[in-house]
Amino acid sequence: MDKNYGYKHTKGFLVFFVFIIILLLLAPVFGQTISSTGNLVNNTQTNSDVTSNWQNGYYVNSLTCWQGGDPNCSPGTPYVRPGSNINFSYNYTELYQNLNVAKALPNTGTGLVTTGFTFSWRSKNGNGWDNGNLDQLKAYVQGYTKSGQWIENYNYNLNFIHDWTDFTWNQNWSKDRRSTDLSTIVFGFAGKDNNFWMGPYGPEVTNVSFQLKYKPDPCVNNSLYSPDCPNFQETLQKNLTITSTVNENFKQNTEPQTVYQPTTSLTKVSVESNSKFNVQAPENTKEQKLALEITKNIFKQNDKVIQQNAKQSEQTTNQI
Repeated sequence: MDKNYGYKHTKGFLVFFVFIIILLLLAPVFGQTISSTGNLVNNTQTNSDVTSNWQNGYYVNSLTCWQGGDPNCSPGTPYVRPGSNINFSYNYTELYQNLNVAKALPNTGTGLVTTGFTFSWRSKNGNGWDNGNLDQLKAYVQGYTKSGQWIENYNYNLNFIHDWTDFTWNQNWSKDRRSTDLSTIVFGFAGKDNNFWMGPYGPEVTNVSFQLKYKPDPCVNNSLYSPDCPNFQETLQKNLTITSTVNENFKQNTEPQTVYQPTTSLTKVSVESNSKFNVQAPENTKEQKLALEITKNIFKQNDKVIQQNAKQSEQTTNQI
């Protein structure tokens, strides 16, 4: 057997370990291609397996109620005509649809994370059918876990007079979400006619579209990508164990060893392994320090990415 077998394999493993650590440092650069679903709004009166119909809406084929006694008057809730054409009335109402995240994503969300949403619509506040006063209107999106825990909440203010205007709202979640984490999304509008008139005299909304943004889950190929990865702690502990084993092997290969040289009387000879195997301990010590330093940089880099995403999300929310 090669007399330097143990040393060379220990050194080779350290080089391989450093290479893996460098790949981990580059991990945040990968997996950033963002895709979007199609329009997930349900424009029918029937619930689908992906999206519900408009909850709290009063479905009509056309607007026929302009005063008390007219046909098809709602109890103050929004009128919803075919194609999700919405007219708010005199009761403040949250008009929304429930979205099943897993069923909305390809392959039921397996191997994917959703990064946020794109919510667009055309609206009008102060429609001129009454005295043109400002009415109440906002768009909103909420996210819930399977157990019903509220984990995401965003609002878009529309409480200002505007004629027909197109809006597009791009928003990232507070962090990337898996369908096992973010189970249900509620999106919609809330508003009322401030004049409290019978009929469709409140804010108007049409051309509604809601899309989920998603990308491949980087944790699938790299469990150390983020502390949010499902197997982060397990993988980290495993790598720490491997590092500990490497350190132990290194110590064993640099400690004095006893070898036997064939002589007539099989005389026992003790030699220093540093001399016998020409092991250069200082060089390996530098490699170990490099591996540990790069490991620290991984967590600093991932923390920086997470903080930047959180800051961007907070700035976007403040702007709204």
